[in-house]
Amino acid sequence: MNLINSDDPYWGMDGVVEENGSQWIVGSGSKIDFWHHNWLGSTIIDLLNISPSVAKTLQTKLSSFIINGNWVCPIDLQALCAPIWNDVVRTTLPCKVGLDDRLIWKSAKDGNLTVALAYDLKRTRLPRVPWARFVWHPSFRPRNSIILWKYLHRRLLTDDVLQRRGFQLSSVCSLCRHGVETSHHLFFTCSFAAAIWWNLLNMFQTPSVFQVKINTDGAARGSPGLAGFGGIFRDHLGCVLGCFAESLGNAYALEAELHAVVHAIHLASLKGWKSLWIESDSTLVIHFLSSLNNKVPWHYFTIWFNCRALLASMLVKISHVYREGNQVADCLANFGVDQVGTLWWDSCPPCALSAYCLDLVGLPNYRFCL
Repeated sequence: MNLINSDDPYWGMDGVVEENGSQWIVGSGSKIDFWHHNWLGSTIIDLLNISPSVAKTLQTKLSSFIINGNWVCPIDLQALCAPIWNDVVRTTLPCKVGLDDRLIWKSAKDGNLTVALAYDLKRTRLPRVPWARFVWHPSFRPRNSIILWKYLHRRLLTDDVLQRRGFQLSSVCSLCRHGVETSHHLFFTCSFAAAIWWNLLNMFQTPSVFQVKINTDGAARGSPGLAGFGGIFRDHLGCVLGCFAESLGNAYALEAELHAVVHAIHLASLKGWKSLWIESDSTLVIHFLSSLNNKVPWHYFTIWFNCRALLASMLVKISHVYREGNQVADCLANFGVDQVGTLWWDSCPPCALSAYCLDLVGLPNYRFCL
């Protein structure tokens, strides 16, 4: 449900939709006030610093200056709006005559102000603790997250905790029968726990014999900020077929992630690799590639379209991997941020060699953000 009412642009749930939170996408212009509504990034009155007394006298619909899909404005208006006139004429008008104007919420990817977004905007935010994102990561079951939370707060009822609370008992680990039962012992030094960790270590899965596996990643030092992307091609033995990295300039992380996948698919097409397994740690990228609809954010539609066009001629498997299993691509992406142009290696470069060797022998890269 979209909470924004196009007939009353400043209406919203408990005032959450403020004037500076919404913007008009120009259609016919019949609902948009040329002076008072935000259709250019800010209102014309604010952009030209028009005084409130004068602003009260200005009431003109945007449709008055649009004829057959073209801008038609009097010379005196062009002179008044000279500082911003180039921005006005660069505003894209729809080719379809009579298309409705649309009021969107700028911070929402699809432009709709939902109840969830409205609640998030209104709720009181407490300071974040540095380990929260790791503990409550969606890859964990809630029960496991609670146990980890208790471990970090030293609230697990192990023998050493009970002893500190005054219980008189002797302590021995019930799993390995060696050592005192403490939280650290149970999770890290117990031989039984060590065996479990070892069985879970093989995070990298090799593709089938005639399949090429691609791992890609993007990186941005800011939102937006200096960005880059990279990727690695591997065969059914896990051996490197090639690696790439490239700088993207100033961009968002999602844009870098999408560029990485598109570039990888383009390279695979050039090399004649038609059976691919694409793996990324971006759930949005995986969703966009797997979806047959046009839900991709409009900023990235062309990138998405080009990618889908290439995939149409290939046999492709698409899957998500958590960051811990995508460290080779992560190293390449971060290396690409500081480079100029596109880099290609026939073998794994030094910047990602450590992570690649761990993949090759079946060892993961854990990122503990405590």
